[in-house]
Amino acid sequence: MIIAIGVDIVEISRIQRAMEKSPRFLERILRSSEIKRLMDKGLPVSSAAGYFAAKEAVSKVLGTGIGKIAWHEIEICHDDAGAPGVTLFGSARQIADRKGIDQILVSISHDRCSAIATALGQKMDTRG
Repeated sequence: MIIAIGVDIVEISRIQRAMEKSPRFLERILRSSEIKRLMDKGLPVSSAAGYFAAKEAVSKVLGTGIGKIAWHEIEICHDDAGAPGVTLFGSARQIADRKGIDQILVSISHDRCSAIATALGQKMDTRG
């Protein structure tokens, strides 16, 4: 059952400027595992923007926005086929539990100018 959806779009140039302005920008919004994944890919700004949009979309699924939860409480991960997924920590996990959200699905895309992400919070059907 779908509990909530969230979407976010960000201009890639905005993330580029933030990265140039503050060398610690990525450390502020990404977990070390996410930074490592981006570094392994050559640190494409479009991917960093995609992670940013995905975290914003997930925060909308939780109904909080970033602020009531921390950037590091949301991790964008990938399965063996490269499909993105989400792992929650701390208060983000607690909020999801209270809302009955068992799983958050995420889709991330980008073009030359923008990155967009959609997140869907769902309760898994536990009936056999």
